[in-house]
Amino acid sequence: MEGLPLDSNLVDTILSFIESNSSSKRYERKFKLYLGQSLIVESQLRQLGFYEAFTPRDVSSIYFDDEQYSFAKHNIDGERYRLKPRIRWYDKKCNAAKLELKFRDGFNGYKKTYSGFEFSGTPQSILKLVKKTSNFLNDFISLTDLMPSTKVTYQRRYFMHPRGIRATIDIDVYAEPISCDMYQSRGEVPLGFEVLEIKYTAEYDDYVREYIYPCFVYLSMRLTKCSKYVESVLSLSNNK
Repeated sequence: MEGLPLDSNLVDTILSFIESNSSSKRYERKFKLYLGQSLIVESQLRQLGFYEAFTPRDVSSIYFDDEQYSFAKHNIDGERYRLKPRIRWYDKKCNAAKLELKFRDGFNGYKKTYSGFEFSGTPQSILKLVKKTSNFLNDFISLTDLMPSTKVTYQRRYFMHPRGIRATIDIDVYAEPISCDMYQSRGEVPLGFEVLEIKYTAEYDDYVREYIYPCFVYLSMRLTKCSKYVESVLSLSNNK
């Protein structure tokens, strides 16, 4: 997979955003799980003092990239600064969809959310959504030819630690190719893994490293970037 080099203007945009939104910085640590391993992980989380904070939700995301899948390739190549634009909505509430720009500086994550990107789910509304999103992203990032790349869906469960450390478990992860004529769908493809993600602010980094990480290392789990978007691109390219 060949992508465009990391554009200096894009890096400047990411650095500018990080500098102006330093208060939103959080660590995001992911563990890639085998199918069914989430049951063991949930038990371990509860032993560590985590409790289920919210009702599970179905999450749907449409990711945007260029024809060379440059954003995906930046992740694969281990670029320090990365961007991931997506439209996200929960359960079947397309009328509450939002545009999210995920900025990454290594393992540190920053997110900017914009409302007003709702749609009804019909082919016509999706075409309008794609056009509006592409125009917005090109104006914001000064990049051209961004387009919908893949759609990823999964069920997410939410856990909270008394210290304010968050954990999520994603199961039933599926990917689907998407384009401006997405109603000509080839169907969903199971990605064959589950994900544990631990999110926290810098003040809890030592605590997480000392008391939480070792419990999952004991379960032969390793930290990984594990981008569901990248995994969807790789999986769908192998299923063409």
